[in-house]
Parts: sequence; structure tokens; C-alpha cells
Amino acid sequence: ELSLRTGLSAKHINQIVQGIAVLSHDTAIALERATNVPARLWNSLEANYRDYLARKHERDQLADHTSWLQQIPVNVLRRMKFITAAPDDGPETLQQVLNFFGVASISAWESVWRKPVAGFRQSQAFDVDTGALATWLRLGEIQAQRIQCAPFDREGVRRLVPQLRVLTTEPIDRFLPELKRLCSQVGIAVVIIPEITGCRASGATRCLSPNKAVLQLSIRHKRNDHLWFSFFHELAHILLPGKRDQFIERDEDDSSVQDPKEGEANRFAADT
Repeated sequence: ELSLRTGLSAKHINQIVQGIAVLSHDTAIALERATNVPARLWNSLEANYRDYLARKHERDQLADHTSWLQQIPVNVLRRMKFITAAPDDGPETLQQVLNFFGVASISAWESVWRKPVAGFRQSQAFDVDTGALATWLRLGEIQAQRIQCAPFDREGVRRLVPQLRVLTTEPIDRFLPELKRLCSQVGIAVVIIPEITGCRASGATRCLSPNKAVLQLSIRHKRNDHLWFSFFHELAHILLPGKRDQFIERDEDDSSVQDPKEGEANRFAADT
């Protein structure tokens, strides 16, 4: 009877019931007229079902790649509530890790996160935990995205330097909120992300958008002199003319690295 009322073949109706045939928009309209159930509901049911199938298929595929998680500090993300999956649920954990990094697949993670970190490793010539560094950078990115900033203004940053220098004599509970406030007015989101074991970075600078930069510090040594030197070093990278590349600084000095940009940033930090 439903076949007759909708003008669809009995075979097609059966395939829809079995979940084999996709319920098209035209079919949804036909079902609306035959059943008085709105087409939008039929379309919603179909979309939810196809979404379920796609996620199940992805989960089945991810089950074969859970060993990849060994390079990610999952326990850190679990403590921070980014990961809520049960420890023995590898596929769900992997899905949530990909969500945290904002990528669709492991191959996308390799392109977005491993390549920049690998460049950092090569230029600095020392061992670093790639997953830990990528996690530290992503945490900074997430926090920076939440900070409201005025459009980036390089000349405004230059004019701001004397005011920032005055803050160096203040205790951290007084200078840090003011530092963040002043920098946000010139398009820089300052974020403090404690070191993740194996990260070995003191600071990082990168562009989140044409109008917003992030200046990230780890304050590993918990000393004002380290913090301020790292801050002004990263600020120098933002002030350098031309393209705002990503810069990641190792925690220890490395005299073997001869990078003009790093030398210029060190001089700016020392002078300021």
C-alpha cells in the first residue's frame, strides 16, 4: 500500500526499510504526502543514520591505528578533560585526540603538526618529543583563540615596548595581567602554557590570522629574568619585517645554531 501511495516500487520501499537505499529528498516529500509526517523529519532521520554509519566506519578503521597514540601525551590531555574516553577505548581516544588537534585524520596531523615541529628539531639540533611539543603548541593556540584582540599593529607594538619594559620591575601577579592587556590592544595574544615533559621549548611565536599573533611562553624556570628575556625575544620575532613565520625557541642556549633572526631577537631581548 505504501508503494502504491508513494509511487515507489515495493523493492525500493524495502531497500529503504533495510537501510540499503538512501532516502532522497524527493522520496521524503513522497513519504510526507503518504504519511503526513513532514519531509524534514524523514531527511533528518536519513542524515542521522548516514552520519552514524560514517562514524562507525571511521571507528573501525581507527581501531587499526591506535598505536599512533603512543607519541601523544594522552594522560596530560585526559587530566585537562580534553580526553574523556575510557582508557581501554583506543578508537574513541584517537577520535578525541584528532578533535583536540583540529584535524580530520592522522595524515592531516602529520602535515599540520609534525612538519613544523620537525623543522624546529632540525634547526635546533637537539632531541625533542614531537607529540609533547605539538600538544604544547596546540594548547597555546586554543587559549589564544579565546583572547579578544584588536587588529595586529606592528607600529603599535613598537610604541608599546617602553611601557612593557617598565613592567619588568613589578611582581608577576601585577605585571602579567597588564602585559596581556597591553599586548591584546596591538593584536598579540600572550599565553602562558606550562611545559609538557619532553617539550623543551621556552617560547613560540606564530600568526593565527592576518590580524592576530600569539606569543606563547612556558616559564619552565619560574624566574622573572627567564620569562622577560623569552618574552622580548619572541616579541622581536613579531617585530621583524616581512612574513611572520613560526618561531619556536628551545629551552637551553645553543651556540651551534647560527640563525641571523635568532641572533637579532637575542640582541633585542638583551638590550630591552
